[in-house]
Amino acid sequence: MSIATGGTTGVYYVYGGGLAKQLSAGIANTQATASVTSASVENIKLLASGKAQIGFSQADTAADAVNGKDGFTAEQPIKALARIYDNYLHLVLAPPASARPRSPT
Repeated sequence: MSIATGGTTGVYYVYGGGLAKQLSAGIANTQATASVTSASVENIKLLASGKAQIGFSQADTAADAVNGKDGFTAEQPIKALARIYDNYLHLVLAPPASARPRSPT
């Protein structure tokens, strides 16, 4: 069983390794491994192609996948299994030009 995770320095790889260990120990005749990937988009493509049986993804990428948007040319046949990690998004924006202080001329 292949678990598509992310880079070796990321939290998804660590979680995937732990899940692989638990599945291998808890299900007879099962050998699970955490696979290093480039993360969410690749993980979903691996799932859809049958090259992975479990994959980690950020929620927005999964939504794009089921709707066939952005990194996906068609709707992907995936299902959510569990939420395992809170991932925070930080947005930093410049104010609109009309709200920016003007320098004295």
